[in-house]
Amino acid sequence: MRRVRTAHTHHTDLGRLEVSTSTLESRLRRLEERGRGVCPECGFPPDSKGIIVLIDEEHTEKSFQGDPNERCSRCGRFLYVVFNVVYDPPPDEEGDRRWGA
Repeated sequence: MRRVRTAHTHHTDLGRLEVSTSTLESRLRRLEERGRGVCPECGFPPDSKGIIVLIDEEHTEKSFQGDPNERCSRCGRFLYVVFNVVYDPPPDEEGDRRWGA
């Protein structure tokens, strides 16, 4: 065990200093919030929306193949922003004349 200097310590029988787990966790959380705020696991800052991916049902070979609801196991942020590609039918099929002609 290393000797650790903190404001919240107590002496043990061996003359070493120990820090409670909750103290270490709260210090780490505060450091992460104060720093860049970047999660060490996913690398996203708190305001990040994730990686943009497309799901295209007509061209599945070009579509995103992963889990669109996947979250970072450490911070819980969504890893992906998913856009579903939708193709409108040609105007003649639906009788849509909104754009003239």
